[in-house]
Amino acid sequence: MRLTIAVLTLVLLNSCAQLTRLDTARTVGDGNTEIGAQVTGYGFNQTASPDLGAGILPFVELNVNRGITEKMDLSISANTSLNVYTNVKYQIYGDQESAVAIAVLPGADVQFGGFDNSNQNIFFRPHLSGIISLHQDEWALFAEPKYIYQYWTADHFAGITFGIDYSMPKLSLAIGYSFFPILGENTARGSNIYQIGFGVRRKLGM
Repeated sequence: MRLTIAVLTLVLLNSCAQLTRLDTARTVGDGNTEIGAQVTGYGFNQTASPDLGAGILPFVELNVNRGITEKMDLSISANTSLNVYTNVKYQIYGDQESAVAIAVLPGADVQFGGFDNSNQNIFFRPHLSGIISLHQDEWALFAEPKYIYQYWTADHFAGITFGIDYSMPKLSLAIGYSFFPILGENTARGSNIYQIGFGVRRKLGM
């Protein structure tokens, strides 16, 4: 049992890109800072790992969002899979009060650890995503389609996250589900990863 858990952990670490921060398309505003944490169940299906079977393991993430302008945030997050992700969020439609908000999020993550019998210890993945969120009073629904490219295995992750956000003056709570098929020459058709998570964010100095 312990061996199986250890092997599952290594498999998940090998492809554990950060799929979402469970956030809406609204920015935090010029000069404002927001900190957050997320608890996630991150798993893969039977097709993605025929030898081990389907599996899911918990991860914890910490993140910081900083408002560079009213329309742009700079964000960084790190999780317990030895992954650091940074991106820019640019709100192309709406503002902090609008009922509809749309943002684009170019970014990249760095994965630490030597996997796949590689001598490399640091790996790089570019990300490109967008968020659309619909807001009504304290509640919001959001959808985040995202594309990730994993260089060292030449795999493509193309999926989407759906979630619900509840925002108070300084505190926001969110839950969400992500589903990402994995496409690649050496990856079995029908392989996918998924994520179920709960997040909390707090605004500072406001």
